[in-house]
Amino acid sequence: MVENWKSSAAALPQGKEALTCRRETVTAASAQGARPGPLDAPGGLNYNERLSRGAPIAREAVTSISGYQVLAKLREGAQSELYLVRDTAGRRFALKVLPQRLAGVKSASKRLMNEGATGMRLRHSENVIRTEKVGRDEGRNFVVLEYLRGQTLRGLIRAQGPVSERDLVAIARQSALGLSYIHEQGIVHKDVKPDNIFVTDEGVVKIIDFGIAESKVSSRFTFFRKIEGSPSYIAPELLEKARPDELSDIYAFGITLYEAATGRLPYSAGGAQQIMNWTKDRRRKAEPPRTYAEDLSSYMDSLITKCIEKDRSARVSSFTAFYASLGRNPLMRGSATGISTAELKKRLAAKRARGGSAGQGGSQDAAE
Repeated sequence: MVENWKSSAAALPQGKEALTCRRETVTAASAQGARPGPLDAPGGLNYNERLSRGAPIAREAVTSISGYQVLAKLREGAQSELYLVRDTAGRRFALKVLPQRLAGVKSASKRLMNEGATGMRLRHSENVIRTEKVGRDEGRNFVVLEYLRGQTLRGLIRAQGPVSERDLVAIARQSALGLSYIHEQGIVHKDVKPDNIFVTDEGVVKIIDFGIAESKVSSRFTFFRKIEGSPSYIAPELLEKARPDELSDIYAFGITLYEAATGRLPYSAGGAQQIMNWTKDRRRKAEPPRTYAEDLSSYMDSLITKCIEKDRSARVSSFTAFYASLGRNPLMRGSATGISTAELKKRLAAKRARGGSAGQGGSQDAAE
């Protein structure tokens, strides 16, 4: 992440010279040949005004952004829109841009800029999504990302339930390599969870989404200056306002592996506040993963449990240490570190045959 966000933002291309962007407004009425009403005219109500008045929202078809040809909208989330784009050399990328309604919202712009600036620092690991460019489109920030085909770990869990131990170990090892690299660059991810671990059709695991990532040494702006992350994955010390670090990411990673192995979270009853209360309660211990996954080895059960220790001093000390520990798993002796099992390849191939192998706009919540 860039230490001084404002200085990095100032260096971005500004104004209309940074992009060529054309939009076509299409409504049901105009599609049927009817004359557009005042809301559909170029000078009609803006998006927020339409929402406030309960007016219909016209569909925007973006055809080009900053020299990138837009091929399709992959996803539209609360915080951003994700497009499949092609550059002048014919290469495909995923382009994330703020929705028009958030163009003037500083907090939303800073979050996307943080993702882009952080990603530009993380360009030398196969296991981290590659950020190609950060720019500005008519007052809306955008980030150009490597285009991935496959699904998130969340998608795998939803599709098949608990992940087999062999696949879990393979995914965990590649994830640990990516997260170790991220921390070597002085960055804390802060939002490690199944949604942000992407498994490509080729079996390569990528860490994605740096919207709330933070430098280990920076005292920069944090989004709304509150506890950040997804409640189920937030380490107990963060709920007590401690500074995020590698150990808090280890905790979130452990919860992620617990969920992948068992198909459930260790603390899942009640709402977000109840989950956080249980997380903070040092007397409450999570049930061992093997309670819900009988086929899980005692070795993996112990390693996951050590990752989610509420006592930081008892937790796995680093992603490098985690990676080394996985290598000592008896299941991995003589095995490759990548996802190469026939079982997983068969599932991915079956998903592709059904037409379900989505890019970043499918299984991945990349636009959230």
